[in-house]
Amino acid sequence: RAHCRPRAHFDTFLSAFVTIFQIISGENWNEVMYHGMQSSGSIACIFFVAVVVIGSFLILNLFLAMLMDNFDTQNRKHRALEKAQKKLEAARRASRGGKRATLSRAKTAIHGRIRRATTVVHQANFMASFEMSRRSLFIFFGARSHSSGL
Repeated sequence: RAHCRPRAHFDTFLSAFVTIFQIISGENWNEVMYHGMQSSGSIACIFFVAVVVIGSFLILNLFLAMLMDNFDTQNRKHRALEKAQKKLEAARRASRGGKRATLSRAKTAIHGRIRRATTVVHQANFMASFEMSRRSLFIFFGARSHSSGL
């Protein structure tokens, strides 16, 4: 009877896990639902629709949390850069007043902080993380549109 069993089934934990992942990703989930309805009746339809709705909601929340974290990280780095630039501007204004020796060291330290902050911002490369998020959206919604025949 093993040859009659469909590929996506709930007989073992591993296959059930893979099947739930297949349903949540939207990859041919309706066929899995029809096989489930054949084996356990029409009530299985409610289970499959619930898994699709709740799974899509969880994936969307996970994606939004990742996106918001990236925005928050970039915002903190941008604020640190602005703060260092304000300190540099204050040091420049004070150097015009005549305190050259001590301000030269302060300017050097502030320039170093700005350089480090700028390097961190460029290394983080917000556009790369945004591109990754865009790709994950494309993969998520692209897989769903493929499986629905659009």
